[in-house]
Amino acid sequence: MFCLKRKKSSILFAGGEALENKLKEVRPVGEKARVPSRPVFWPAWLGGAEWTLSWKKILAVILTYPLLRTFTLWLHSSLTRNHISGTYSVVFVNCPNEQIAKDVARAILDKKLATSVNILPKTSSLYFWKGEIEESTEILLLIKTKTSKVSRLSTYVRLAHPFEIPEVFSIAMDQGDARYLKWLEEGMKEK
Repeated sequence: MFCLKRKKSSILFAGGEALENKLKEVRPVGEKARVPSRPVFWPAWLGGAEWTLSWKKILAVILTYPLLRTFTLWLHSSLTRNHISGTYSVVFVNCPNEQIAKDVARAILDKKLATSVNILPKTSSLYFWKGEIEESTEILLLIKTKTSKVSRLSTYVRLAHPFEIPEVFSIAMDQGDARYLKWLEEGMKEK
């Protein structure tokens, strides 16, 4: 006789005979059927049959997601020697003159918010300001940074910039030379 053990009942296999334990599991007439609280195929890595949904487990999953995402992006980049689209961004900032542009660019680099800043000379700008069309000459900064640092960079520019509402926006890099992107990454590491 061969015996296969399960948690609460055993199933006996003996030459073609009827299974006694299976017959005992048949519910009596009039009794409601028990509906399992989770599928039978519930994965063991989620705790198997003893797994219950709790706020601690939900919170743990939510808090570890950014770490896991960062790790998988790093792993993908390392294995393929390529980057994930959107990992790096170019941030555009207009400044009123060249001296302010250089000061803002140097401060951004000192704070390791970016690796590279291009200062493009004298662009003509036309824009609405307080209901009127304004015209001015501005200096454009092209700031290369990690997408994860764009928020901090934007906050810093708002504090350091002389404009009431500075122009700060970013565009995610879709493609790039792997060596250049590695250089960008290394330039923003804290010492």
